[in-house]
Amino acid sequence: MKPPFALIAIVGLALFGCAESRPWERSLEPIALPTIAAPAPTECGRLPSVETPTDTGASAIAESPPSAVDLPTVLRLAGANDWEVAAARERIHAAYADTVQASERFIPKLDAGVSASFHRGVTQATEGEFVHVDKQNVFEGAGATLRWELGDAIFQRLAAEQRYRASVAALDRASLDSVRDAALAYFDLVEAQGNVRVEEEAVETSRVLFEQIEASVAVGSGFRGDALRARTQLERARLAEVKANDHLRGAAIRLATRLRLDPKVPLYAAEPELRPVAFADADRPVDDLLREALARRPDVVELESRVHALEQERTGIVWGPLVPSLQGTARTGGFGRTIDDSSNQQQYQVTLGWEIGPGGLFDFGRREAVDARLRAARIDAARQRDRIVAEVVSAHAEVASARAQMDRANAAVAQAADALRLFRERRESGVGLPLEVIDAEESLTQSKRDAVEAIVAFDRAQYRLRAATAQSSNANRSSND
Repeated sequence: MKPPFALIAIVGLALFGCAESRPWERSLEPIALPTIAAPAPTECGRLPSVETPTDTGASAIAESPPSAVDLPTVLRLAGANDWEVAAARERIHAAYADTVQASERFIPKLDAGVSASFHRGVTQATEGEFVHVDKQNVFEGAGATLRWELGDAIFQRLAAEQRYRASVAALDRASLDSVRDAALAYFDLVEAQGNVRVEEEAVETSRVLFEQIEASVAVGSGFRGDALRARTQLERARLAEVKANDHLRGAAIRLATRLRLDPKVPLYAAEPELRPVAFADADRPVDDLLREALARRPDVVELESRVHALEQERTGIVWGPLVPSLQGTARTGGFGRTIDDSSNQQQYQVTLGWEIGPGGLFDFGRREAVDARLRAARIDAARQRDRIVAEVVSAHAEVASARAQMDRANAAVAQAADALRLFRERRESGVGLPLEVIDAEESLTQSKRDAVEAIVAFDRAQYRLRAATAQSSNANRSSND
């Protein structure tokens, strides 16, 4: 090979080797970098962008009209507009950059420029004689320097690939957690809204009874003490209504904050009445759910990818130093006393060697350190799998318990309503006492509160089970109470 083509061959070999040794470009290509696009404005307000924080200050005190939200809208906004999701996206970009940097270690460094050397005074000749000389030289040209620590570079690149996959799984985990937390916040809003309706009905019922007793006292057929007792019941119902509205406002603010919407805009659940959410997979055997959870959960993928990354690092520490380091230098250009009288000069140098000690062969401390991190990572992965098993089993049992509680609560509401109807009939016939009706109204109101709590608890339990198995969040409102 003629010298002018040697430099081209070295550079071409380095670039070709870099292009052929980038498996992350092929293996990671199907895992496109996630982009989170904010959904279009909905009836619950205009969404802020992920990059720009929403101004949630109290600068504007004007009242805003209430906005309705439903569960599908909440889930969609939570996945697109959450701070943790945005931060996880940036961590993906950082891991991607680390992968690129690991692959760039195979690319030679090119340089070009002019160097000048001047010497005046004593120097030693080749024969050993000291002579007094004045000399100078100039070199102008270009060169390429390649340092391949092949063992370390290969395994560091493979480890970077696994860390990138772990960051992608971390984004999926953040999205799953964000959607789950938003759904639970939405169920808090639904429960608070259902309690407001219960207290409103209790106020109306107490008001009607009080007016009836007050009218009978006015004509002399009623007892004043019964009127005072009915008035007390009415005031207690109004107080409970005020508290329920306060809880509703708090739940709306928490949901708006979770979705990064304007908390000054009151949110309310769009469902006209409270009914349980129906998930198709809530009745599946727990063993099937466990298999799906361990296969789907992104936190399992994340921790296993981190284990694989440390395994690649350990392999690089053990076997990488056995692969010799290669260093090559190629330079070409003009060399002479001045630029005008310079002649062509070409320099080539190749060095092959091994390192012994820190960073090379027999680096036992580095090996022990990565072994400890690898054991800790495996422990974390095994512990997370145990947590997932416990989470799925607990959520599955919670669904069954919540369903039983909901059925009993609904039955109690029906029984309390029948009891109230009978006591009202007794009073109207002149046999019953107003106090009996008041007690029956209190019992019905409490039964309705229990029913609201049980229905929402059933919704929460089902969604926790859904999130624990990393399943899709499609849900329908059941037509049966």
